[in-house]
Amino acid sequence: MCKLCDTYDFRRIGYDFPELHKGAAADIYFAGRGEIVSLVERFKFCPVCGKALTEEHFKPVTFLTYKGRDSWSRPVYEAGGRLYVDTEPVSDATPPAICTKYGNAFDGEPDNPVEGRFVFLPKRDTWH
Repeated sequence: MCKLCDTYDFRRIGYDFPELHKGAAADIYFAGRGEIVSLVERFKFCPVCGKALTEEHFKPVTFLTYKGRDSWSRPVYEAGGRLYVDTEPVSDATPPAICTKYGNAFDGEPDNPVEGRFVFLPKRDTWH
């Protein structure tokens, strides 16, 4: 498992070959705030492990910090002042089903589903 592949948001880094200097090395750049790199200039492989990057690698990454379990024994996480809940924490083999918490309340109902990639800190809390 490569830490870069699993946690980095590859939408924000790209490469460009200078038109004027044929044979020159590519320029690597970071997109500006709120911008994403064009499809043509996306990385195709992880620069650390060499694994081919898929569409999954170009989804936003959310770092979720564990806060405890709600009244339904579901793990609650926090990111950027917002509370999230894993509604299917059966096991690590089960993909997380992350939703916001209604009213941002710790014991609030699951509200809107959240798409993307998640990094659980310190780890994902599951029932098994």
